[in-house]
Amino acid sequence: MNRALSKSMHGEHGFAPGHALPPPDHRRRSDLPFTFMEILIAGMILTLAIAMTLGILGGARGRLLKAEQRWGRSHHLSNMTEFYLLTGPKGDLPASLLPEGFSARCDLVKAEDLPEHAAEGVPGWDDWQLGQFHVAVTAPSGNTIGKWVVEKLVREDDCD
Repeated sequence: MNRALSKSMHGEHGFAPGHALPPPDHRRRSDLPFTFMEILIAGMILTLAIAMTLGILGGARGRLLKAEQRWGRSHHLSNMTEFYLLTGPKGDLPASLLPEGFSARCDLVKAEDLPEHAAEGVPGWDDWQLGQFHVAVTAPSGNTIGKWVVEKLVREDDCD
């Protein structure tokens, strides 16, 4: 049959005029909706992607909380160290400087095991020596959250 004749008899889509869709057995694969297997695989891929995203977010949240705790401990310790360097080991600790239940301790001792040239006094600085501030912050549970040792020139009579 001639192509032009076939087109005029069956319309330009290849089926009889007046019909909206070709009969089901004549439809091409590209005209069919997705198969159940394709929908199932797409759903599994989407579920896996959502699960992986939630896992990444959960891990990031945990790391963020740990980093915040480390920062908090370091912040308390540096605040206490600055306080004791400014006021000395016998300074009165303000209640607002640490959260409730936390405590801090500072001991000032003479630095030892200095090299020979450092053990000798410096002219004009006879009443000064190198002291070590041992600062520790304790949590309400009794655990020490951090310790620092800072060396500073202090008067001889300030050291134990």
